[in-house]
Amino acid sequence: MNLKKTEQLLDSLREDIIVYGDYLKEISEACRQEKISDFPIFIAHQEPTISLGKPIILRENSQTSWSINASHLQDFVNRNLIDHEKELNFTQIYKNPDQFVCVFVLTPEFSNFIFCPYQ
Repeated sequence: MNLKKTEQLLDSLREDIIVYGDYLKEISEACRQEKISDFPIFIAHQEPTISLGKPIILRENSQTSWSINASHLQDFVNRNLIDHEKELNFTQIYKNPDQFVCVFVLTPEFSNFIFCPYQ
């Protein structure tokens, strides 16, 4: 994927996070308070369904560009999406979840983690 297309995708995701950022922050807080995980991860995708995480926002219903599923670090490790040896590295780069949402961006051409500040 070229850089311009990647930037356009990420810009559209940032716009969507502004729309439902408070909701993502509530889910992140609940995940941590209920001791599910200290490392919540949200999966942003544009596919009708994916098998990773639990669907929480459907773009068709929210009139946004991205659907969002909720997951966490251990789920990514259990599915071998993050190598067990890299788990510590991930926890060290993970940004303060009270200030940033951790998003795994998943498209057919591109997949990567981003940390986006809450508004």
